[in-house]
Amino acid sequence: MKVASSLRKAAPRKAHRERSQPAARAQLGLLEKKKDYLVRSKDYKEKRARLKKMKEKAAFRNRDEFYFAMINQKTNNGVHIKEQRAERFSVDEQALLKTQDIAYINYQRSVNLKKMERLQTIRHVHPIAAEISELKEFGLLDKEYESLDSDNEDNSNDVGKPETSIAIKKSTGKPTHVIFVDDESQVKEFNPIKHFETSANLLNQRHNRLRIVSNASNSESKKESSIFQGPTLENSADPSVHLDKKTQKQKLRLQNELAAREERELKLRRVHAEMQVQKNLMGKGAKMKIGVDSLGLPVYKWNPERKR
Repeated sequence: MKVASSLRKAAPRKAHRERSQPAARAQLGLLEKKKDYLVRSKDYKEKRARLKKMKEKAAFRNRDEFYFAMINQKTNNGVHIKEQRAERFSVDEQALLKTQDIAYINYQRSVNLKKMERLQTIRHVHPIAAEISELKEFGLLDKEYESLDSDNEDNSNDVGKPETSIAIKKSTGKPTHVIFVDDESQVKEFNPIKHFETSANLLNQRHNRLRIVSNASNSESKKESSIFQGPTLENSADPSVHLDKKTQKQKLRLQNELAAREERELKLRRVHAEMQVQKNLMGKGAKMKIGVDSLGLPVYKWNPERKR
């Protein structure tokens, strides 16, 4: 009876395992397979053929052979020693190379600084400060609220004042949060912290704003509050604990990248200063070392020359 090929392929087959090195030869390493032997054999045959060719060339060498280049050459126990002539650059050529290196360092610094500026303006690093800086840049922030980002912590107790919220002018690009009330008295008595059920330092955060939940009488009310009211600040002194883990991880990654960029900028600045000093030392004039700068590099002073 013939079995279908698909059924035959689906049937379990024996697992073929390679034999390992015997315990008595474990000190020799892994057991050599055929593919390992082929690589080793090919390398051995190539070396053997090269040695054979060199021996034949030495056997048929003419001992009376002479070239005029042999006059300035040396041998050591019959072995020819070829002198390595290092390329020597003039002072002007070396100065030109230093200039090219400094230009490359400046290019790398400019690229690094642009990336640092981009990281510093990303909202995930400092969301509230970034939003306020963008509002200032586009002229959407009123003058009486321009210092809100710096005085945010100091105004945490003034919960009844209108300064706890940002007043934004009309704009098509920036969204606004408008709350409608019945009369003017409610405007004066409006408490944004109580209305949004959050803390004062999180009022300016538009996304994923945490809420404060009062102590419930039983576990069911706590469960319902956690379901319908979203993230809370209950039983936690640090609001960042309840933030989304992915957001926290991304924020940490950006902060680490920014720290690495700042360290790279310091190293590039040190290399640039050192190369500039080396280039200046290649110039003319008497100089004298007078000390060390903040980067640990030597500082030189050149004697003044009278110009015509």
